[in-house]
Amino acid sequence: GQSPTPRQVIGGVRFKSLAAGGEQVCGVSIDDKLWCWGYGQYYQFGNGNMRGSDEPVKAASDSTLVAVAMGNAAGCGLDRAGAALCWGSNGSGEDGGGQRPSNGNTYTKVPTPVVGGLTFRSLSLSDGYSCGVDVNDRGYCWGVSRFVGSRVTNNVSTPTP
Repeated sequence: GQSPTPRQVIGGVRFKSLAAGGEQVCGVSIDDKLWCWGYGQYYQFGNGNMRGSDEPVKAASDSTLVAVAMGNAAGCGLDRAGAALCWGSNGSGEDGGGQRPSNGNTYTKVPTPVVGGLTFRSLSLSDGYSCGVDVNDRGYCWGVSRFVGSRVTNNVSTPTP
């Protein structure tokens, strides 16, 4: 439910960071595991199913992340080596997997590596695109890069400086 004051997240998981998306929240626990809750219709929990939850559920069991960023219906995280992995809605190429954007109902069900072999320091997501700063302080983005009215004019599915 809604609350005008801070309330503890149920479930007993201890977190070192949280990221709120459009209708979901994901966090990295103190043991570097990904947990998510809220609306899960677009695989944005990264656990391979489309079910939401009122309390944190663990994402793919083999995911070990140190940071997470959430967009409208997608998420990305960094592993210990700085590699980016993304999951959730992918109609605009926001998972960085290199497939041609479909502009439709395409999803990445579990955390999947972003192509290009880049090492990131941080990530940020929005509605339809993802960006990261690499260890050399260069910015890269992938997904929807420009709208004209309600029409997408340019999508990129791989990290582009």
